[in-house]
Amino acid sequence: MIIIKLKIEKAVVTMAKRIDRNMTVKEVLEQYPETAKVFQKYNLLIVGKSCGPHEPMAFFTKAHGVDYEQFAQELETAISEKPEKPEVFEIDPSLIGDTIYQKFIKTAIIVSVTTGCLYGAVKLFQVGLAGSFDVLLKRAIQMHGASQLVGWVGLYIMGFFYFILPRLKGTVLAGRRWANLSFYLILAGLVIRALFYTLETSDAPLYPFVAGLLDTGAAAIFLGVCLKTLMSSKEPKGIQDNFLLAGIVWFLVSGIIYSILNLQLFLGLFKTGDPLLVGSVPPYLFSAWVHLFLMGFVFNFIFGISSKTISSFLDTPPVREGVIRKFFWIYNLSLIGYVISALTRIQQIYFITLLLIAHFTWIFIFSLRVFERKVGDLDDVRMDRSHERFIRVGYVWLAISSGIALFQLMTKDPYILHMLRGAANHGYTVGFVSMLMIGFSMKMIPVFTGNQIWSGTLTKWTFWLLNIGNASRIGFEILCATKNPIFHQIVGFTGFLEVLALFLFGINIWVTMTREEAYEVKPIEAFTGNETVFALTEQFPQTIPVLKEAGFEKITNPLLRKTLGRAITVKKACQEQKVDFSTLKQKIIASVPTLRG
Repeated sequence: MIIIKLKIEKAVVTMAKRIDRNMTVKEVLEQYPETAKVFQKYNLLIVGKSCGPHEPMAFFTKAHGVDYEQFAQELETAISEKPEKPEVFEIDPSLIGDTIYQKFIKTAIIVSVTTGCLYGAVKLFQVGLAGSFDVLLKRAIQMHGASQLVGWVGLYIMGFFYFILPRLKGTVLAGRRWANLSFYLILAGLVIRALFYTLETSDAPLYPFVAGLLDTGAAAIFLGVCLKTLMSSKEPKGIQDNFLLAGIVWFLVSGIIYSILNLQLFLGLFKTGDPLLVGSVPPYLFSAWVHLFLMGFVFNFIFGISSKTISSFLDTPPVREGVIRKFFWIYNLSLIGYVISALTRIQQIYFITLLLIAHFTWIFIFSLRVFERKVGDLDDVRMDRSHERFIRVGYVWLAISSGIALFQLMTKDPYILHMLRGAANHGYTVGFVSMLMIGFSMKMIPVFTGNQIWSGTLTKWTFWLLNIGNASRIGFEILCATKNPIFHQIVGFTGFLEVLALFLFGINIWVTMTREEAYEVKPIEAFTGNETVFALTEQFPQTIPVLKEAGFEKITNPLLRKTLGRAITVKKACQEQKVDFSTLKQKIIASVPTLRG
């Protein structure tokens, strides 16, 4: 393993207080690089990009479960001390400039506005034109459903988790090449679904089975990489760990079940005379897979991250850990019964498990304390809080959708059941899952990138369009149980509101991820040698060849300039490399005519 060693030169002792609650982590590390050892002590040195996140210190410490006063005091001490010789500490280079999540998230965004949400909106528009849901081919619905769940939700979660897991557990990601392979397996499955759906005309298609095998392979790799990473960690087990592991296992199980169902389809075991069902898995079996993927993989992941972060993200009281730990076991055991009943169509088990899941989900929301009054720890902190509305409203939609699902127990009419299930599923996927994904992204992507969210305006439009579209879809889909064509026509337009919302979100996050990492560097007007190597080369790139000629061979490496270069002055670097500073200073000033000596 390659190790980068940072030598930190201590600041001169002064008694003035230097750290305050509203200073960002980025500001602290740039102004006082000697504090890096304190961040390293708490495994917080590389939580995002190399220069640290745009997060106020008060929020940063609360989010990571560290006492602010103690942490700030240690930072002050690190600034004030003057050791006889500089300290050396180690950083694994895989944690610096890590962008493994970007290809997952960017691809997920592309899928959501093509074969995922956009394709679904087009099909919904066809429903509006026909005045009935009974015009859609089930194979089209299933292609859209698999693309939306695996391509949009699955890829997004995988990318997030590959990035945050090693930072959450104070270790490095095990099997990075395998993690990248899991991305390409999912991508291949998505391409096969989209391409062969338009080309395959057989009643027993092969492509869904092949795509399912690729998904299953990716899920197995995901599980293996995450388990190996967790095993390498010395951090204590957190409240979120059981949820996250269970979610990954359910991901693998759902992939296996999807593959088995589509193998049966290929073998001709689902033959039917209904033209709407030709070339598709029976709807009740596909619905079982959808719920297994959603409630098993996705919900567990969101529940785990929520349990860890909600109290700091929303500044609410601590979650009720005891209740949440019990909920984990009841929820996942009930989910086993729910899936078995959905696959076997044993109604008694289905009713019992649906009741358990709905009621204990409400208890879980209560235990998170999402809607309780803020405790006020962060009232004085200046930061973007746009994520809060997404998270709170997302949990409102989860509560509502669980209630809609229970109404299935009150009717046997097939069309009414279809409308209720469709409304509940949409509330789960768009109202809860997509809303939480966006909410967490608005808070965490800036940490990953070292930037701030690109556009607050796009964030607001995303929130309102997504909620208006979701509320209209759910409300009017339930009214469609009356078989009134007008309600179907209104539903037909709602999908485009959601597509627009996700499109705006995609632009916002894409730009945030791809912008160059933001650094706060004061303009250099007169060169003294006390400037950091990074500050000099960032503002005056023409000095890079001058430094290389002087003996700094690795100065052309941008990663080292942004890490080691930010922690050492030019004068100190000359002392370390035995370079004559006076001569170098003349050459640097000569290369930059506007720079004073």
